[in-house]
Amino acid sequence: MFELTRDSPVALVDQICERVTQLVRHGQLPPGTRLPSIRKLARQVSTSPFTVVDAYDRLVARGVIESRAGKGFFVTRSRLSAPLVA
Repeated sequence: MFELTRDSPVALVDQICERVTQLVRHGQLPPGTRLPSIRKLARQVSTSPFTVVDAYDRLVARGVIESRAGKGFFVTRSRLSAPLVA
């Protein structure tokens, strides 16, 4: 999915948040896309599952992804930024 920069002054959790947000913004992770499980992403980026949990929690709080009980984490559906005018 992506790699983390170990020698960066930016914390790993912040790097995960930024990379996922960029992938969503650029359409590489379209709305409704299921993200890797916590353990799978932790293995892919060689970090602790606790780091991924923290990152996913932050992304949920920002509205970038959503948690679906028993199903995993998904990119949120696009929301209209302005109401439609009839």
